[in-house]
Amino acid sequence: MLPLLSPGDDKKSLKEALTFHASFDGKLEADHAAGDSSFYTLVAKKQEIGLKASEEHIFHEKGKGRFGDYLHFRSTTAPRVHFAAKDNVVFREKNWQGTVSFWLRTSPDEDLDPGYTDPIQITPKSALDGCLFFEFGIEDPRPCRLGVFADKLSWNPEGKPNKEIALADRPLITAEGHPFSRDRWTHIVFTWEGFNQGDKEGVAKLYLDGKLRGELTNWPQKYTWNLDETKINLGVKYIGGLDEVSCFSRALAGGEVESLFGLEKGVGELLD
Repeated sequence: MLPLLSPGDDKKSLKEALTFHASFDGKLEADHAAGDSSFYTLVAKKQEIGLKASEEHIFHEKGKGRFGDYLHFRSTTAPRVHFAAKDNVVFREKNWQGTVSFWLRTSPDEDLDPGYTDPIQITPKSALDGCLFFEFGIEDPRPCRLGVFADKLSWNPEGKPNKEIALADRPLITAEGHPFSRDRWTHIVFTWEGFNQGDKEGVAKLYLDGKLRGELTNWPQKYTWNLDETKINLGVKYIGGLDEVSCFSRALAGGEVESLFGLEKGVGELLD
């Protein structure tokens, strides 16, 4: 039996794996970044540093986040905003693993416009081609899911339109029921390991509020990212709050995810 980690050991282990953290407290650029810490807005197809959007679209709201300040997405027509993924999301061509953590506040059935909504989307291409994303679906009531869409030729070799592929035949983890509402912040974590390793060896997991809500296995997980083009896209067609975006260089274990959820001051505690 493995020895149990003390709270101090758990924090040390999490800190060592942390590669990126954006608290949005007092600033938009990341508090900690192994790569580029800048916050970007896509303006006329060009990346500009900073938030280049009116408050009616995206508001950097003070003091009402899960911890401190947060980003409040108010319109699905808001310009795209992102961080660079290179080095912030550690990528490996073999045996790739990692973790992404963030907090959301929204009522999917009351607040979101029709259509798919991706609060987090990591890809150099699109949601259907080499992408890790968390989404709210279009069904009623609206579910939440983790999308684990490797290179399109590996998971969809026939090139079928997505709408012609049944949900059960897409690489998705759907949480049965969820705690999202306007009145509380929900913690989302997803992990992946064994990717870029071989045929169908990878495993992805989705956690809500520290609890495992599903896992995905037996899918080809081959990703060929151009790292200079890969982005951590935020708030794609999303309406609601987003806070505390963090990335880790390995797949956190279930106990570590629970510890992350329980941090009294958020991931910033790991940086003190």
